[in-house]
Amino acid sequence: MGNPRPLRPIRGRSQQEFAQDLGSHRTYLSSAERSERNLTLELGIETRGPARR
Repeated sequence: MGNPRPLRPIRGRSQQEFAQDLGSHRTYLSSAERSERNLTLELGIETRGPARR
């Protein structure tokens, strides 16, 4: 994703609001914007039965 800072003004969100939208804490987002941390992506994938081939 890169730096999330440019996305906030486009969406019209404060750092606090954007962090809540992402399900994260404001301080985590702040450190990601300063390139001190990398953002992670969590995927909620449910499996139903055996995988098909």
